[in-house]
Amino acid sequence: MPLLETKELLVSYGPKQILNGVSLGVESGKVTTIIGHNGAGKSTLIKGVYGIARVTGGTVLFEGKDITNHPPFDNIKDGIGYLAQGGQVFADLTVEDNLRLGGYALEKELIPERLQQAYTMFPILDRRRKSDADTLSGGERQMLAIGMTLMLNPKMLLLDEPSGALAGPIVSQIMGTIRGLVDEKGIGVLLIEQNVDVGIQAADTVDVLEAGKAIFTGSPSELGDADSRRRLLGLG
Repeated sequence: MPLLETKELLVSYGPKQILNGVSLGVESGKVTTIIGHNGAGKSTLIKGVYGIARVTGGTVLFEGKDITNHPPFDNIKDGIGYLAQGGQVFADLTVEDNLRLGGYALEKELIPERLQQAYTMFPILDRRRKSDADTLSGGERQMLAIGMTLMLNPKMLLLDEPSGALAGPIVSQIMGTIRGLVDEKGIGVLLIEQNVDVGIQAADTVDVLEAGKAIFTGSPSELGDADSRRRLLGLG
């Protein structure tokens, strides 16, 4: 049984239908990457799963439980973490205070352990723990946002373009960290990536969305070489 599953998911904004019956699954210890053109419905899919965008049809299952249109707070308690595009940090708070906010639901005695987990994962955050978040670079802010998301030890991560606007070495570090979490802790990841190559390299399974529909599901090798991917995505 998949950790996360969507069945014939429909999401609309007003009269505009964005998702048109998307079905996919994410296994524990695996990365499912969603790629597609801008406007294909990638971010809407994650928002529908997380309860930010209202699902108008179909079903979202987590650990076999129907969580369709459950509010984000309930999904967090169930073990789902969400990283929005660009990350979300509190600019006027220190790195450590941001992390503590990420662990708001933790028992007090667990906080030092989880802080150390974040600092071990991203040593730069340890060195800058007393710095305000608005003094961090873009890559450091993204690391902080990921660290905040992981403070509650989620079973499932929903990541919306974690590599967006970041330099290559930082992207490699962040994606390597995500892959490590998947392999070592068995976390399931639903990853949205505009950078096709980055998304495919991280993936165990790839889904291609076009106009709100899944037009391909398979392994990265089944997706083919770079030219095949470009043709599938209508890029050449």
